[in-house]
Amino acid sequence: MKIYYRGLILNFETTRLICRKNHSPMIRLIISDLSEVLISGLYGIEVELQPILGIPQDEILPCFGGNLLATLFVGRITEDEYFSEIISDNSWPITVEEMKEIIRRNLLRSDNRAIALVTSLAEKMDVVILSDHAREWSYFVRQNHPFLKVFERQFYSYETGFTKSDPRAFTHVLRTMRVAAEESLFIDDRLPNVETAISVGLNTHHYTTVETLESYLVSRGILV
Repeated sequence: MKIYYRGLILNFETTRLICRKNHSPMIRLIISDLSEVLISGLYGIEVELQPILGIPQDEILPCFGGNLLATLFVGRITEDEYFSEIISDNSWPITVEEMKEIIRRNLLRSDNRAIALVTSLAEKMDVVILSDHAREWSYFVRQNHPFLKVFERQFYSYETGFTKSDPRAFTHVLRTMRVAAEESLFIDDRLPNVETAISVGLNTHHYTTVETLESYLVSRGILV
């Protein structure tokens, strides 16, 4: 595997020496979040739902979270069951099919700058996706976002049975990729997920903007 450091292509042993000198482990694997980093997930649906439901946008998204969402993400209920319960619990004037159309329109939105940055890394080193996602949404996303094909592997919660609130989500990736935690970097927009990754020993970056991610990657010598 080629390692890039300050514009040079180094072999594995040379890179190990540089990392020891700088007192930081070599990053061999990047684990990237998908939703709210590269593409949209649930965030944003409140804009389209507000005029239909007639309630403030900031009251909409909380209705989609909690244990019900976690149950969906690990594949224990279907998308139809998930939306049906939310609609029923809140007495919303919308059908399950209409809700499914709205979430799919949102899933089509992407951040091209973030995609360009992360996919460029995938050309140089191992980069995988680790995403909390429903089975039905994941199928739709993979069919409509061709850029995902560049990643070495894609790990989805409905397949592994673990969301990123569970340390086992990370140990499963590390074990599969045969990489140590200290040689891995996890990128995610949700601080609780970042904190779970830290508890496992991973290097982390709490994603807020493309610019801050780029600066961090440069500071670690991953991006030059």
